[in-house]
Amino acid sequence: MIDPKILGKRIKFFRERAHLSQLELETSINASAGMISRIEKGRVNPTKETMQKIAAELKLTQKEKSSLFDLVSLFPTKEEITSAISEVNAYLERPGFLGYLVDDWWVLHAASNSLIAMLNLDPATMRKAIGKNLLEVYFDPSFGVIQNMDPDRLVNNFAIETARAKAELNPEYYGDYFETIVQKLISFPYTKEILKRVNEVEDNVEVVSAGLRVSHLIIKGQKITLNHAREKLKKNPRFELIELFNPQPYV
Repeated sequence: MIDPKILGKRIKFFRERAHLSQLELETSINASAGMISRIEKGRVNPTKETMQKIAAELKLTQKEKSSLFDLVSLFPTKEEITSAISEVNAYLERPGFLGYLVDDWWVLHAASNSLIAMLNLDPATMRKAIGKNLLEVYFDPSFGVIQNMDPDRLVNNFAIETARAKAELNPEYYGDYFETIVQKLISFPYTKEILKRVNEVEDNVEVVSAGLRVSHLIIKGQKITLNHAREKLKKNPRFELIELFNPQPYV
């Protein structure tokens, strides 16, 4: 069952969007006084019948209903993860392909052999990165990714990526998950600078848009940029294959 606190935040978001007070929603679905307040605070789990009434009254789309009825599990199951990896494994093993697989929670599930080799990452360490949030993998020096970033561009690159994560892992659907991840990052180098920069870039839609993703790296002493492309998997749409391509030198 979905986390009651996350469920409550989603219902509150949809209710406020519909411009209904808690009392108005209670009255329209014949609920007892204070029930909606208790649901939104995560104190009670509503019955399926109550959920159906709320969804109907708030005129939710099928996707929005799914977010309430937990038709999509909170986190991907092992079966979903295995299926997603199988769907993209041919790409991940292809020589020269630079990319990695993440789910809708920004959790890393696989990385291509060529990407691991290019970044000179220890395979054993990368195995420990599987199942971690992508921001943790970026920020934590023990994973080795941050050492490949251009230190002069690192703060801005990671701030834009963090702003995207913040926008996509919004509290209406994901509860306090993003804030929980941020707390894990506080002790790492550059984090405070990056979070300060996030506040400066997050309102810039063009900067935060997926189409402008680019990384600045230093590989074997040479500065290069890599563009990013995101593609949802056809059979497993909760997952995305992130491809890094078009390496270009810069000064």
